[in-house]
Amino acid sequence: MVEYLNPADAQMAIETFDNTRFDGRIINVREDRELQGGNRNFNNPPPRRNWNNNNNYNNNGPPRFNNNNNNNNQQFYGPPIGKKLFIGNLPYETNWRTLKDIFSRSGYVLRADVYTHENGRGKGTGYVIYDNEDDAFAAIEELNGTTIGGRTIFVREDRYE
Repeated sequence: MVEYLNPADAQMAIETFDNTRFDGRIINVREDRELQGGNRNFNNPPPRRNWNNNNNYNNNGPPRFNNNNNNNNQQFYGPPIGKKLFIGNLPYETNWRTLKDIFSRSGYVLRADVYTHENGRGKGTGYVIYDNEDDAFAAIEELNGTTIGGRTIFVREDRYE
């Protein structure tokens, strides 16, 4: 959270930085919705917003679509984006940053993650979401069958997308 001394500077920051890329990710900048004194008003929340075909909001409430294959019921909000790839036979110590660094060579990566056990140890699988299908297919061609940490990985389109 960032606090500004005056509303004009805060509004300029919102207009300048909202929906821009920071460290490879899209950021959203908005006015804090807390009431003065830090007490949230849970009885009267702000209106829920939903994407329409023009990527504008309407007030019908956000859609929920499950875009996660490890069955932990994690929900994502917003428009479906990019192309998701599944990566298998990863070294167990691989983390999302390493995966993103490797796959960024083929195009713009929106998200990368590795599946882990409850104790934090990797399961040897993960996924990468590219900004577009061309980059995703290039990654399949370039990285399927390559070696990471002594293990030959396989890369394919996600079957459950």
